[in-house]
Amino acid sequence: MLQRSLLLLLLFMLCSGGVALAQSTGGDSPDTSYIPEPAYPDTLAMEPDTDITYEPDFVDGYAFGLYAGFTAEKPGLDLAKLDPQLTGTLVMYGGEYSVLMGEWYVNFSTVGSHLYDLSSAYDNFTLDYSGYGTGYETSFFKNTFTFRAGADAGTGTLKMIKRTNLTDSTGHDLLEDYRREDFFYIRPSASIGVPILQVFLLRLAGGYMMAFGPERVRDLNNFSYGLHLLFTVRMPTFRF
Repeated sequence: MLQRSLLLLLLFMLCSGGVALAQSTGGDSPDTSYIPEPAYPDTLAMEPDTDITYEPDFVDGYAFGLYAGFTAEKPGLDLAKLDPQLTGTLVMYGGEYSVLMGEWYVNFSTVGSHLYDLSSAYDNFTLDYSGYGTGYETSFFKNTFTFRAGADAGTGTLKMIKRTNLTDSTGHDLLEDYRREDFFYIRPSASIGVPILQVFLLRLAGGYMMAFGPERVRDLNNFSYGLHLLFTVRMPTFRF
């Protein structure tokens, strides 16, 4: 009887262990909450870099400008064509005044001559001209240099007064009005300039004078080159 009771107790314990094992392996899984994934799992939020500064792109050129200054050029004029007795070193001095609007300019210039070491056969030599012009101007290398091309047109005068060995009744030397001619001219030119101290412009310029009028004024056709020193006020352009 005792043996039978122990056997039943052992069977009960074995059945209880099997039920517990079945519940731990084959029963319902524990409830877990659903955690949604981010819409862009690979995107990382970044703080803005406050050290970055944004500057406007700089464009070569100017929106507006004013120029005024002094010019000096050495002409290639053949003085012997004007008169074999005329000798010396001819230099043309003048003034230039320009208004720049975008890439186009208008200007007024006036030029007069000075003949150094004028030959003793002459009392006076004068060559002067003045006129208006227009043309194109642009800047490059962030406005370090400027390039200008255009043409002037206007009027001029040539006077050549020679000495003579004659005197009048009062003892004054008589002079000969050897040549006196008025002419019209057209002068295409080009130049390259570089700023100095931000308010001056030094320009290397060259041009060709073409004179019209009496047939002899064709002797005045010549190429000249020189320097222009200009005071400038210019407003740069920017792109934002």
